[in-house]
Amino acid sequence: GAGEEEAISSELAANGYPAGDIDWFLATTLAELGLADRSIERLRTFQAKHPGHPMIANSWGLLAAQLGQSGDLEGAVEAYGKQIELDSEIESLEHAYEGRSMLHFQLGNYDEAETDLRNLMEVTKIPHHRDGCIAMIRRIFDIEFSRVQIDVLQNCKISNV
Repeated sequence: GAGEEEAISSELAANGYPAGDIDWFLATTLAELGLADRSIERLRTFQAKHPGHPMIANSWGLLAAQLGQSGDLEGAVEAYGKQIELDSEIESLEHAYEGRSMLHFQLGNYDEAETDLRNLMEVTKIPHHRDGCIAMIRRIFDIEFSRVQIDVLQNCKISNV
């Protein structure tokens, strides 16, 4: 519980570890243990207290994953956006664009999903990621086309009544 976290934090501090590293360690450990709510709380504390920490961009990606697991898809989209804003590492950007596009897709935000997939194609160096992006964009177009067809058919039914 929280008492254990504070005991670990105190022990690490007594051994000379910087506060930012301790908060990051606790946040990632809680996430690995599947304790999303506590990890989210610790990540937000880490972000507020240590905005210049070298792991700050990664913390937004981990927060996005934890929020997504806890059902806060909108919050996860926002956190991935912050990671994209702060990060410059290609692998991290690939993960963030891919994760955010999937969340947009789940939320029915197909235009945003397509934009993220196109951005992913711009940053990725891995051919199978590009192929996956193209496949997902085609799927989005198929869904959009199907929605337009349904709307047209519904409008025809209404006008024929």
